[in-house]
Amino acid sequence: MLKVILDRRTVRKYKQEPVSETILEQILKAGMYAPYAAKKMPFHFIVVKNQNTLLDLKNIHPFGKPLEKAPVAVVVCSDKKFEPVDGLYVSDCAAATENILLAAKSFNLGSCWLGLYPWNAITEKVKEYFSLPENIEPFSIITMGCPNEPEAPRPERYHEDRIHNEKW
Repeated sequence: MLKVILDRRTVRKYKQEPVSETILEQILKAGMYAPYAAKKMPFHFIVVKNQNTLLDLKNIHPFGKPLEKAPVAVVVCSDKKFEPVDGLYVSDCAAATENILLAAKSFNLGSCWLGLYPWNAITEKVKEYFSLPENIEPFSIITMGCPNEPEAPRPERYHEDRIHNEKW
C-alpha cells in the first residue's frame, strides 16, 4: 500500500480506453470504505462516461481540461442529512476521494482530483446540471483512465523539519 501512496501522481491525459466495469466497481467500493463521521455513510458517486456530459463538466469547471479525454469521471457527493455537524461532509468526502485516487493507482490507472468545494459558484452549477436534491452536496470530480503521459519522478515530499514531537 505504501508504494501505491508514494507512486500516485496526478494524471491529466488519458488513452481512449474504457475502464472495465469490474475495476470501476472495485474503485467505487474503495471510496465507500473511507472513514466517515456519525456511523451513517454519506457518500454518493455519480459515474460519468458519456462524452457529452464529460465535456459539459469540463466547461463548468475552470480546471476541467482533464475531463476532455477521460474515459470516466466520478463526482463525489455527500448526503448532508447524515452530517452531525455542519461542514463535516468535507472531511468525509476528502477521505472517499483519496481512497478512489489510491484504488485507481492500484489498478495502474491515472487520476486527477478536480475540487468543487469550497467554490460555491461551481458547486451550484454541478448541482443544477445533475438536478441534485437539496441535501446532496457535490465535493469533487475525479477523472481516471489509462495514462497517456510520461510519469515524471516525484520530488521528495518528506520533510523532517515539519515533524513536531510532543510540542511545536
